[in-house]
Amino acid sequence: GNGIQQDEQAAAAWLHKAAEQGHIEALSELGTMYLFGRGVERRIATAAEMGLINGCLGVPILFLKSS
Repeated sequence: GNGIQQDEQAAAAWLHKAAEQGHIEALSELGTMYLFGRGVERRIATAAEMGLINGCLGVPILFLKSS
């Protein structure tokens, strides 16, 4: 929001907790954070693994093409 400093590391920590509890949207967002290295170390394999888990749960997987 406006006037509030973003803390992507704290966001990642909360998303990890939510994903561990089975929150599908948290798992998806966390995978995106790993893909782009936002708030966490960039790990393509982890991002891909989370995408595969989402796919098994019925969440569409977005394949990104590098430009």
